[in-house]
Amino acid sequence: MQLIGSSMREIKQEPKKEKRKKSGIVYNILIAVCFLVIVYSGGRILLTLKDYHDSEQVYQNARGAVTVADSSKGQAKEWYQQVMVDFPELLKQNDTVKAWIYMENNDHVNYPVLYKENDDNYWLRKSMDGKYAIAGSIFLEGKNRPNFEDYHSLVYGHQMNNKTMFGSLSDYKDDPNYYQDHQYFQIIRGDVVYRYQVFAWSDQNEDSDVYAVFKDKGEDYANHLKLLEKDAMTKTDVQVSADDKVVTLSTCSKTSDRFIVSGKRVAAYVYASGQLLDEAQANAYESQNP
Repeated sequence: MQLIGSSMREIKQEPKKEKRKKSGIVYNILIAVCFLVIVYSGGRILLTLKDYHDSEQVYQNARGAVTVADSSKGQAKEWYQQVMVDFPELLKQNDTVKAWIYMENNDHVNYPVLYKENDDNYWLRKSMDGKYAIAGSIFLEGKNRPNFEDYHSLVYGHQMNNKTMFGSLSDYKDDPNYYQDHQYFQIIRGDVVYRYQVFAWSDQNEDSDVYAVFKDKGEDYANHLKLLEKDAMTKTDVQVSADDKVVTLSTCSKTSDRFIVSGKRVAAYVYASGQLLDEAQANAYESQNP
């Protein structure tokens, strides 16, 4: 009877040991899976950071064609002296560059503007060297004319967490004092540089009417400008009319599909002749030098 009783206890204990053994295996598997997930996620983060670095390095190399005057040393007393672009040298790197964008008092936005006619996906995930890049490139809307002659032009760029590309545009809505020192950006195109004054910024859906291209002025364009002003997060003192040519910068938004910053052209400077032009003169120069 003792032998039988002892055997029964062993039989009853066996399932418990088996359960503990299975639980241990499951636990080890979960630990292994978690470890692999951490390694994979860490690897993805490292690859992404490397992609950011490699992409930005391409543009740092491109900036070798750009001379930035140091205003702190009194060298750049005028807005059109802040950035000088050697376009012949730049076009050797990529002949699809149509302009250079520079935001005054902003160290982040200082890029070539690329272009692919009727194709807004081409430069979305490609850097200037044509290689895949998460950060992509700054590029002009494919329906726009590449010389910024249209009354409403759109320029796109990703909002990167490290403030590169158009990552710093969100400062307009995040910092109520940002606009005071960041009212202007420049579009440099060969022998001429255009200056734009920011008048509105807002969150938008990707299918919003604000993404319409206008090649000419008229009533529809005037209504479009009213829409930009109506949606603006902050009211500025900048007056806009259908005679003004506008460039809208578009990027991603943390609170909506897209975030836009719109500026109207207020002046131009022709390097070769040393002429400082007002808006009307800039339009005339542009039509004569497409």
